Parts: sequence; structure tokens; C-alpha cells
Amino acid sequence: MAEDAGLTRASGGSILGPFVTDSHVLLPELDDEGRLAASGAWRLILHSRKNRENLIVTVPYRGLITATRSDAPSGRHWPSEVDQVFRESWIDSGKALSLASANAREVAEWDSPPVLFELSSRANLNALASALGQPLRDGMFKVETSWRISFERRDAESRSTAIITVPAYGDGEPTIEVHSYDKHGRPIKFGPITSGS
Repeated sequence: MAEDAGLTRASGGSILGPFVTDSHVLLPELDDEGRLAASGAWRLILHSRKNRENLIVTVPYRGLITATRSDAPSGRHWPSEVDQVFRESWIDSGKALSLASANAREVAEWDSPPVLFELSSRANLNALASALGQPLRDGMFKVETSWRISFERRDAESRSTAIITVPAYGDGEPTIEVHSYDKHGRPIKFGPITSGS
């Protein structure tokens, strides 16, 4: 579809989407090794600078691979898609899960499969201040690439989500944040944890 297309995001999700939102039956999208389960699909977003468009590709566990295109002109937002294209050799989902589990005992002990896998690029918000007041252009934002893996734990009184961020190329330590809410949705605990990571 485009010879220069480069990956900007990959995420694991459900092929069933809104059809099971209100169901009490939980169908896993990913297995405990970070691979697709029967109800899962990978959604890939690639950017072509030459064609000034994004390619959105959905790859289900089984069935047809679909692809759509959307306009993505330069300067539409910052950092641009050009800034967010991954270089080669990012670690795969299984390796990311292994690194996350080895460095996050608090999460590895949770008896649940991951609920979200996402490989993505994000601007470093701490570095944005230096960009203010300058003409916007490609390459001016510091962009960090990482896997984000989320786990959930629920009971009658609370819900907790642990988000582990693993550098996309395996060149740094994972970081962990735990967000906990009571049964009414009020925050109980929110933020990074340092022990065991």
C-alpha cells in the first residue's frame, strides 16, 4: 500500500468490541504469553510520509486481515506521525511481557491475563516546555517508544489496574503504576510504585 510505511502503533484488542461490553462473560484477547487469543486481534497503524496518509491494519486471530487509509498531512498535530515512526528491532509482545513480569512482582502475582498490550510512541511531556514559543516542525519533540501492558483485578469492593511501561527496545527498566478505585469509582491509590520494580 505504501513502500515507505512505518509502524507508529500496535495494540492488542478484541474483535468482538461493543457486542460483549455489557456481558459478564470475559473472553481473553491475549494469552498469558502475550500472543493473540481466539477473540483477539492486533491493530497496527503505519504512516506513509510520501502519501501523507495512515494505514490502519487489523489482524485477527483467524479470519480476514483488513486495511483502511486515512489522511495524515504533515503539521496536522505535533508531534507528527513522522516523529512517531518506530525504527526496526522493537521487542515483541512476548518479550515485553517477560520483562514486565520479571521486574514487577506486584503485578506478576495477579491471577489474571493482561487486558491491554500497546506498543506506541509518546512525547515526553517534561520536555514540551522547551518547545513552546518556537515554530513547530518535525523532530523538535522528544518522543519515547514503549510497550504499555495493563492488568486488572476486581472484587466486590474495589477495582485496581496496574500499568507497566516497558521501553520498546528493551533498553531500560520497566516502570509500574497502580490505580485503585472503590466500588463507587472513587480513587483509593493512584501513581507509580517503586518497590519490586
